[in-house]
Amino acid sequence: IQDSFLKGNFLAIDSLSNPDENLRTLYGGINFINTTVQLQTLDLNNSQSEDAVNFIDSEISILNINADNISSDAIDSDFSDLSISSINCSNVKNDCLDLSFTKAIVSSLDGKLIGDKVISLGEKSSLSIDKIRSEDSQIGLVSKDSSTLIVNSYKYNNLKVPIAAFVKKPEFGSPIINIKEINPTIQSNYLVANDAIVFVKSQPLYSNLTSSQIENMLYGNLYGIKTVR
Repeated sequence: IQDSFLKGNFLAIDSLSNPDENLRTLYGGINFINTTVQLQTLDLNNSQSEDAVNFIDSEISILNINADNISSDAIDSDFSDLSISSINCSNVKNDCLDLSFTKAIVSSLDGKLIGDKVISLGEKSSLSIDKIRSEDSQIGLVSKDSSTLIVNSYKYNNLKVPIAAFVKKPEFGSPIINIKEINPTIQSNYLVANDAIVFVKSQPLYSNLTSSQIENMLYGNLYGIKTVR
């Protein structure tokens, strides 16, 4: 959907793979390009594409996004503005929410059985989120490459890595994570590079790890899973 305005109550996407177009590559089962979207509910099920939905250069306002049984990423956004009340992801092979050059405000996010990252920010993205709950997943919150993640409440259970922050692309600067409340209290199972800025309950998290060392642990090496295109 390109150069459009979409407004509605309910949109369900089921079992889509990415479109096959000559001279153009699109990664989403459904792709919104330079489009304004206003929806009550977006359901994404049984996705066979790299992204169940991809927002590109778009203005997005959605109350509820539900994603289940996703073969790669659930929600991918590039160069867009997002306002979402609730996100529910389950059985996602890669990332639940993946942002690039995007500004987003989310009220709540629940992620369960996420094979890679529950939230992934990159390339100067910003995300302000009130409540995050995640369980039985690989990696919780990731900020990289000049991105900023602000979280009011973060509850997690059975995650390999609850927090990660590093620089992946050298042309960008330090990522930021600020978590105001967290349960359980973070111990030593975090990956914060020495060039990242991370605060948890107003206390800084330090590490001697370099960004390169952390990158080499992720993407299916020690943690998470590599995206296959």
